Amino acid sequence: MDLNIISPNYYIYLKENRFDKIALDVCKAILLIVPFNEKASLNMILIGVCPSQISNSGYLGWHLNINFKNFIDENYISLLDIKSKLNDPTIENKLKSLFDISQEYLIKPIMKKLLEKSDSMYQSEMNRYLNLDKLEISQNCKGYITQELYMRLIYQELMQKNKKNRRTYYKTISQDIYNPPEFIKPKPQYSILHTRCLKQLESIIDKKKDKNIYKIECEYPYKLSNYKKPARADILIKKNGENYGIIEADGRQHYEYIPHLHNLKNERKNNQRGYEHFIKLQAKDNLKDDTAKILCHGKNCLRIKYDMKDKDIKNKIMEWL
Repeated sequence: MDLNIISPNYYIYLKENRFDKIALDVCKAILLIVPFNEKASLNMILIGVCPSQISNSGYLGWHLNINFKNFIDENYISLLDIKSKLNDPTIENKLKSLFDISQEYLIKPIMKKLLEKSDSMYQSEMNRYLNLDKLEISQNCKGYITQELYMRLIYQELMQKNKKNRRTYYKTISQDIYNPPEFIKPKPQYSILHTRCLKQLESIIDKKKDKNIYKIECEYPYKLSNYKKPARADILIKKNGENYGIIEADGRQHYEYIPHLHNLKNERKNNQRGYEHFIKLQAKDNLKDDTAKILCHGKNCLRIKYDMKDKDIKNKIMEWL
């Protein structure tokens, strides 16, 4: 991988502390190889695996995932396809190379700044100084990108956490060079809600006497009228080889307008456009329900809401099944 191709203006950005633009360049290079649709995989290639002692990790990948939401949606591939790509040694080597580039030209220079300047800056000031606040399209978790990096320095005993006038600051105790983690290939998983639904469904089917007649498929693709790209059902159940029913694990964004998720161009204040997109997605969900009913011989699609408890998910699936 060539830095000049990945980030042609790298040395200008570095001089201006535009680490946000360097992160965007590296992230795009990653997504061109594998269009990861969840934050954890991006974060693992950008920063590396997180020590278990560190909480609140993954926010660089999380914010970049939001920045590239439109690109990711347009280049969507299923989780199974992503896993297949990750099993290709050529793809794995390319991601390893990008991990090395991210460490050398993004993470290490940031860590150097943190060690040099943190004694004179609070965390929020440091976040702005590094221009990482410009990646924070979401109003949630502001400053958390920097916080994770501080925590990694504390873990390596290069820095310690202190409080002054009820405000947190980080004091440098060693100017040793930050030691990056080793590259570990990501292992992307389904969403938490999807996984919970799958677990309950598998448990229910496993207790049936005729359990062998059922088969479960995740991210099942099917044609949706007036859409060029196929829709995907979270979970399809087949019975005796025929489509039996579809389950959708619906996050909050299916029920509520969330600006940073529904505005495709990530315009923070353009709520009208984002809300229009939200309404279109709701109409798409209705069309998916109608289509699922046709695909499954009249059986209604089961939608599991994000705030349901496991016992309620289980009861709802049992009743529907």
